[in-house]
Amino acid sequence: MPSIRSGLAALALIAALAVSLLAQDAKPAGEGFFIAASGYDLAYKGDLDGKLTLWHFDLAFHIPKLGEKTSIAFGFGYIHASWLWEISYLRSNLTASVEERDTPALFQAVQITGRSFFLKEFPVKPYVSLGISVPWLQIDNGAELNGQKLKASYIGMEAVIGAGLAARIGPVVFAHAGASWRLGGFFYTSGEGKGRDITTLSVGQGGPRWGRWLRTSSLGLIFGLGFVF
Repeated sequence: MPSIRSGLAALALIAALAVSLLAQDAKPAGEGFFIAASGYDLAYKGDLDGKLTLWHFDLAFHIPKLGEKTSIAFGFGYIHASWLWEISYLRSNLTASVEERDTPALFQAVQITGRSFFLKEFPVKPYVSLGISVPWLQIDNGAELNGQKLKASYIGMEAVIGAGLAARIGPVVFAHAGASWRLGGFFYTSGEGKGRDITTLSVGQGGPRWGRWLRTSSLGLIFGLGFVF
């Protein structure tokens, strides 16, 4: 499973940190602007369960269940001895279950994250993080109009809370490994046509109004490398 592979990768990263730190004198991590590459586990729960269909007159949105996957992120930011901020772009090709049939899906997000480091005098620093993310999904065959399958898109908003360890593993390289919790939902959708506020859609054709966002959460590992310049 992706989460197991990600866990092994994170453990390997932490082991590499320890070996590197034993092999060199502990020095303060470089401060300045950086670029980074990271992996985020995605395992969405909540209303994305593959069981719900929402309607706008004759247009049906079959809410998907997303398969677990590690998303690759590329970021830019600034690191200080006590904190860092980062803006990143996440992308992952997923498999979604729609009406119990597998279909391709694409997850993307723009995320802004801040981290606060503790025990600054130590080479390995615990951190806590807080961020905000704007995710959007594209689901092949996720909508249907008069029997014709359409691509469905969803856009949302998430708070991202995390904690972990970070350390320098070279003169201008730092690494991190930890866990993050994504909590939020999707509020807007389209089916190859005019977009719709999800709160205005109906449960069942002609049924009661749904009346809220699609609520979601995802708990997973995060690991990555940053390069200060």
